[in-house]
Amino acid sequence: MKKFKDEWLVKPLLKNKITDARLINDLRTTNTDSLHEELIKRQIFSTNSFREFVEKTFHAGYDDLNAIVIDKMAKEIVPEAICRKHTLMPLRLSGENIVVAVHDPNDITANADVSSVSGRQVKVVVSPADKILQLINEYYGKDSQVYNLLKKLPEGDKIVVVSNIRETYDDKSINSPPIIKLTNMIISDAVKSRASDIHIEPDEKRIVLRYRIDGILKTIMELPVHVGPSLCSRFKIIGDLDISNHRQPQDGRNTIIVGDHKIDLRISTLPVAHGEKVVIRILNPRQIQIPFYELTFRKERLETLERYINNRQGFILITGPAG
Repeated sequence: MKKFKDEWLVKPLLKNKITDARLINDLRTTNTDSLHEELIKRQIFSTNSFREFVEKTFHAGYDDLNAIVIDKMAKEIVPEAICRKHTLMPLRLSGENIVVAVHDPNDITANADVSSVSGRQVKVVVSPADKILQLINEYYGKDSQVYNLLKKLPEGDKIVVVSNIRETYDDKSINSPPIIKLTNMIISDAVKSRASDIHIEPDEKRIVLRYRIDGILKTIMELPVHVGPSLCSRFKIIGDLDISNHRQPQDGRNTIIVGDHKIDLRISTLPVAHGEKVVIRILNPRQIQIPFYELTFRKERLETLERYINNRQGFILITGPAG
């Protein structure tokens, strides 16, 4: 029989005759995995009445975590392993207490573990499990650094990959929301910056992100070194390349839609000393269609070029930086 994420609610709900066993069993056959959300949806509870029920029954507050600010000192005290083991998130320090969002207020072991590592009395607030897990991913481990990077990049246009890409890889780091969002925001930001190329270059202690704008490579930001392999693999997936091949150069392509515009990508990877370098050539039709007189040449240069273009013989050799 299926269990709800908030299975701890069942006994007090039946004991207080707020609902009956028949409805509980019926809900077990549905797709819902959150009992309290379903009861609010069915108007058996309102958000306020559910909060009051939790406070009265479990002597704990309720917080949906929609507008929470995490105290970094509280987060540093409680290890990630304990948070994931018990589905809890430390919120703040309050005098001799530590306030913790928990999924199950009946989990006595969770309180004991937090109290043991923090040396403080534990005050719990009940919160949805998915919101707690989201905060754990955001504030702990590798993903937290990626989330911080995302705050430095401007919010980009929505990106849609025209050709189907394979999402069947088992490596969670490749398909994690932070890596996907970081990849999309890099592409969107490069397009907005009128870049012709994106360079992702691994170093011993960092990953350097550069754009080529008007033929000049410009450093945009530095990324943590651990982000490199996942970011490289994500671009390989977009380019339909072999993510397991790290020893040979590879070339791929795909078409994406950024905002309302189709853009072609040419994706190349090259093994280097500290990983794989990735270069993405952005072929944006809007940038190609530039009128002759908007190429920023001086007037006398334009007149010379126009005169040579109208000659019946000869050719014009153009040299300069790539891009």
